[in-house]
Amino acid sequence: MKQRLANGLMKVRGEFKLDISTNYSVQIAYSETTIKLWGVESKIKVVTDWKVSIEPSCLNKMGKILKRSLRISSKYGEYDALMRFLTITGINLLDLIDLKEINFNKVITEIYKDANTKHFKEILQELRENYSADSTVKGRNVVRYLLFHLREELIESVAVNRYSKCLSDNLGISSGCYPFESNPYISNLPDSNSSDKSRRDSIIRIGNRNDLDRAFPYLKVQDETMRTGEIYFEKDTLVTDEEIKSFNDSLDSWERRQGKSLVQKDGYVYIDFYEQTTLHILQYLMKLSKCANREQRIINQRFLKENEDLIKDAVKEQALKNAFVKSKVLLIYGAAGTGKTTLMNYISNMLTGGRKLFLAKTHTALENLKRRIEDQENVEFRSTKSFVESGRVGRYDAVFVDECSVIDNRTMEKIVNKIKGNSLLILAGDIHQIEAIEFGNWFYYAKNMIVTKGANVELSNTWRTDDPKLIGLWNEVREHKPLITERMAIDGPFSEKIGADLLKEDEYKDHVVLCLNYDGKFGLNNMNNYFQCANNKGEPVVWDEWTYKKGDPVLFNDSKRFPILYNNLKGWIAEIEKTKKEIQFTIDIDLMLTEKECKENGIEYIGENGKYTRIRFSVFKYDNNVPDDKEDKIDEMRMKAVVPFQLAYAVSIHKAQGLEYDSVKIVIPDSNSERVTHGVFYTAITRAKKKLKIYWSAETMQSIVDEFSNDEMGNRSLEIIKKKLS
Repeated sequence: MKQRLANGLMKVRGEFKLDISTNYSVQIAYSETTIKLWGVESKIKVVTDWKVSIEPSCLNKMGKILKRSLRISSKYGEYDALMRFLTITGINLLDLIDLKEINFNKVITEIYKDANTKHFKEILQELRENYSADSTVKGRNVVRYLLFHLREELIESVAVNRYSKCLSDNLGISSGCYPFESNPYISNLPDSNSSDKSRRDSIIRIGNRNDLDRAFPYLKVQDETMRTGEIYFEKDTLVTDEEIKSFNDSLDSWERRQGKSLVQKDGYVYIDFYEQTTLHILQYLMKLSKCANREQRIINQRFLKENEDLIKDAVKEQALKNAFVKSKVLLIYGAAGTGKTTLMNYISNMLTGGRKLFLAKTHTALENLKRRIEDQENVEFRSTKSFVESGRVGRYDAVFVDECSVIDNRTMEKIVNKIKGNSLLILAGDIHQIEAIEFGNWFYYAKNMIVTKGANVELSNTWRTDDPKLIGLWNEVREHKPLITERMAIDGPFSEKIGADLLKEDEYKDHVVLCLNYDGKFGLNNMNNYFQCANNKGEPVVWDEWTYKKGDPVLFNDSKRFPILYNNLKGWIAEIEKTKKEIQFTIDIDLMLTEKECKENGIEYIGENGKYTRIRFSVFKYDNNVPDDKEDKIDEMRMKAVVPFQLAYAVSIHKAQGLEYDSVKIVIPDSNSERVTHGVFYTAITRAKKKLKIYWSAETMQSIVDEFSNDEMGNRSLEIIKKKLS
């Protein structure tokens, strides 16, 4: 059997006999076999052959980047010849253009000797001439990064559009790529975290050694900041004066204005914008916390009296009583399930009549706000990304920001800069869950800095579960108390060795296995495979490389075709019907939709039972006979050919953030224990409402818990910040 596999975008559960050494999409041939794990049979794919199979549209769009019109099809002989060469040699297009000229010419001649067309040959020659390793042409870093990865969505993210200017007259690349082009080691491409430590090898590959050497002190300080949460480090332990000077001298004026400089002061070294953004945000919040409005107390008291039968939590009642009387900002801290969204809803209802904005980083949190906020009149719901990138600045009476612990400093600084001074500001989050991917310490520091009465509330009563043992474990872990291992071993018990019990059928429909990664014996790919094989509710239905069964739990992905089925929406497959040209899914989704809403989104409405809505839609076979030059038709076909959900017997802990389940199993093999930080572990265990079980060894449990004491956010920097703001 053969399938196209988009490397890095799509996962195939399989065992590989071959070394697939490419960053590009591949086409694989495989055979199926069966293995057993604790008596459960599981089908796996054994890859027997493969070849590089870059989407022709990627090559065409690469031509567009060079301002050349290109219409290569997979049916072209030159396409087959190029893919065959990349497969046999194991090199990529970046390696190819970096060959010495004489070798490059020999290779190109060999590839195209039997080809009737030579369209991409001209592209390769231009790339070799202008963007090889020794190039100093503007745009060389972006072009080389594209060649190394060559994914369609990456090319589209950097391409110039009607809203952006060109980086260079010779390239169709957006001017938003300037920071990355200037120094890829310290700046990102648009809409990506390309300078992340995990991607550094590819940055080194496309950049040059001298730039890396100069950026090295910055990278050392950046890595330590992300590892420890500290801003300030004793200079002599990390970098020298000469290294700092060399790096700072290499920066241009734009990079200095962006705070990329390394600062040394009072024996410490730090990255300028880490301090600048922290101080700016905290100064703004402290200023708001000193703005009193005595008349607000009357509004609060009236609301509480009118809703005395509704509000049962004394902490929330006190928070509402004091809200905005002495401060225009209210910080809401609380563990999962303590009612942060509920309190925001009360505040929204109390501030009736005003114009309100609700912000969240993820679609999951944003959709949760849309469902839970009762007063929808004169209200906007927007993602933080959409808000900060919008040129329009609205005036709002109140701005609510959810998921504050995962909002980085750069984004939060942009948010506060766009909010007018008269707006009330409500900030909610949990500093003990998974932190921001980029540097984000402001919400942690604000908890200690904003001390005005009524400006800071911590919710402690959890409403996610009424199990006292589960609550006890959450509190023990949250507060780094000494009896974590005892609670896990005795209460519940919550701990168990990895074994056959992991695969036992769960008593709850709403259940999940949380994993640390995709691959490996206990990665989520294999876990999904094991549990699906154990599902006896229906016969397997194969569609392309995927298998589906009645009863499969799913999570929806971002979808242009069905935007109402938001990212991380839970569902369960109720029925499957397949023909040669389409597969039809009937799914119960964890969202109440009307028949009108379904119709407007191209979904068939079947019914609802008060908790779930049953819907139906079809996914269609991709027609390979459509000419590759019909881009509009191809884009529409691709959209309709994408299954908009993924199997979700098992999901990653990061993806599960914001979700909750009746029953949660967490599997932590010894080989992955170093990836479990306090935030990751706390996020995982607080997904459970009724039942929690952690599968690991006693040694792994002990080593992980011992590391929790080293995971605290840097308190030394907090004290320095306090002095600077005093």
